[in-house]
Amino acid sequence: MLFNIKSSLTRLPVLILLAALVWGGEYLRRDLWEPDEARYAYVAAEMHDTGHQLIPYRNGEVYGHKPPLMFWLIQASSVFTGGKINGLAARLPSLLGGLVTLWCLIRLARRWYGNEVASIAVLVLMTTYLFWHQVGMGQIDSLLCGFEMLALYLLFTAGPAGWRSNFRFAGAYVCMGVGILAKGPVALLVPLLVYAFSSWAAGEAAALKRWHWLWGLLLAAIFPAAWLLAIAVTGAPDGYFKYLIFDQNIGRAAGELGHRQPFFYFLTCFPVDFLPWALFLPAAFATWKHRNSVRVQDRRLLAWIAVVIVFFSLSPSKRNLYILLAYPATALWIASSWKDWGKINRLWITIPAWVLMGLFLLLGLTGCLAWLYPSLPFSPLILLPLGVGLLAAAVWLWIRRGDLQTDPSAWLTRLCVIFLVLFIAVGSVVFPALNPIKTPAQLGERAKTFLAKDQRLLLYRIDGEIMALYAERRGLRVDTVEEVRAFIQSQPRAMAVVTQRQWPDLAPLIQKPIRTQTFTMGSKNMLWLEFESAIGVD
Repeated sequence: MLFNIKSSLTRLPVLILLAALVWGGEYLRRDLWEPDEARYAYVAAEMHDTGHQLIPYRNGEVYGHKPPLMFWLIQASSVFTGGKINGLAARLPSLLGGLVTLWCLIRLARRWYGNEVASIAVLVLMTTYLFWHQVGMGQIDSLLCGFEMLALYLLFTAGPAGWRSNFRFAGAYVCMGVGILAKGPVALLVPLLVYAFSSWAAGEAAALKRWHWLWGLLLAAIFPAAWLLAIAVTGAPDGYFKYLIFDQNIGRAAGELGHRQPFFYFLTCFPVDFLPWALFLPAAFATWKHRNSVRVQDRRLLAWIAVVIVFFSLSPSKRNLYILLAYPATALWIASSWKDWGKINRLWITIPAWVLMGLFLLLGLTGCLAWLYPSLPFSPLILLPLGVGLLAAAVWLWIRRGDLQTDPSAWLTRLCVIFLVLFIAVGSVVFPALNPIKTPAQLGERAKTFLAKDQRLLLYRIDGEIMALYAERRGLRVDTVEEVRAFIQSQPRAMAVVTQRQWPDLAPLIQKPIRTQTFTMGSKNMLWLEFESAIGVD
C-alpha cells in the first residue's frame, strides 16, 4: 500500500491535491504576518489601488527593494479571492513555486534514478522544515526556487544539438529572465553556476561547449530590460535605477543592507532547517561504497548543493532561505540512497530513528500537559490533539522499529506520513491560533471605524506595512515631531502608531490625544493614538 501511495505521488493531479492538503489549511486560516508577508501584500495592494504597476510603491513612496513580479502575481491571485488581497492571494505565488519545484524534482529524479526514488524525493522535500515553511509563506523565495528548478530541469534535459535541444535551452533562459523580475540577477547566476559545475562534476564538461551561453544570456536579459525600458519611457523617479541596480545588488552582496553573517553561517543553519532528514545525512554518506552505478549522479547533486551554499557564503549578507535551491538536490540525494540503507551499519539509521521517536515523545507530552501553563498566548487545548497524535506516532514507530532492520524504506515512509500530518496540523491549527498576537487586528478594526477611507494612518519612525494593511488605510511614515504636528493639524481626525518606547519622548511635544491604546505584535510593544479636531502645540 505504501508503495502504491508513493508511486501515485509522481502524478501531477495527486501532487497538487497533496500540496493543497499540506498548505491549504494554513493559507485559508493563518493571517498575514510581518515582515515580508504583510509588506508584499501591502505593496501589491497599493500598486493595484494607485495604478502604479511598473514601479512598486509603499506608503506613497517608491519601494525599490524588489522587482515587481511577486506583486503582479499577488494581484493576479486576487482573482480567486474576489479581488481582495488576503492570505490566500499573497501565498498563491509561493504555492506555484513549490509545485513547480516538486514537479521538476520528480522529472529529474525519474531521469537519474527511477520512479520510486522520485516518489521518495517528493516525500522527503515536502517534509523538510524550511521547504515546508517557505511554501507556506507569502515570500519570494519559493517562487524564485520554482523558476530556478524549471530552468535547471530544462538545462539538464536539453540533450545533444538540435532544434529540440535549443528549444529547451531557450525555455531555461526564459525562466531565468522572468526569475530576475522576481528577485534580481541571482535567478540567472545561480542556476547557470549549478548547471556548469554539476555537469563538470558528472563528467559532462564537453556538453557545456554550446552557443547557448551567448544567445541565452541575451534572451534572459530581454525581460528585465523590457521592464526597465518601460520605466524609463514612462518616467523613473530620481535615483530609482541606481538604488535598484547598484544598491540592492552590489550593496546587498557587500552586506551594506543588513543580514550580515559569518562565512560559515549556512553550515550552522542548514542542518537545522533540513530537519528531520539532516539526521540521516550520515547514512546517505555511508551508502556511497554500495552505489557504484549511480556515483555520477551523486557527484552531480553534491556539486549542486556545494555551489549554492558556497555562492551565498561569499556574500556577507545571508539568510537561511537564500540557499533554498540546495534543498531539492539534498532531498534527492537522501532519497536515492534510501534503498541501500539496508546494506550499511544499522547504527546510521537506528540512532537518528531513536532521536526522532524521543522527540515525538517529548513534544507529545508537552502538548498534552500544555494546560499546566495558563500563560500561553492561546488556549492550551489547541495543543492537546497534537500532543496525543505525537504520542501515538512515537508508539507506532516504536512498535514497527523492527522494520529498521528488515525494511528501512517502509519505516521511513511512515515517518514521512507522520511529518506530513504534523505539518498540516501546525499550519492549519497552531499557526492560526497565533494570529491575535502576530497581527494588529485590534488596531485595524478601530482604524476602519475612526478614519475615513481616504485618510492615512500616521506611522512614526516605522514603515508599518502590516498596520496599514490591516487598517485598510494608506500609511504615511514620518520621522520628525514637526511632521507629526503638521499632520495632526491638517486633519479633522488623525490616528498615529508609535512604539511604547518612543511615546514618552513624543508625548510632551504634541497635543494630547483623545485616546491611547497599547497593543503588542509579536515581540513589539506598540501604541496607537487618536486625535480629533486637532490644534497643534507651539
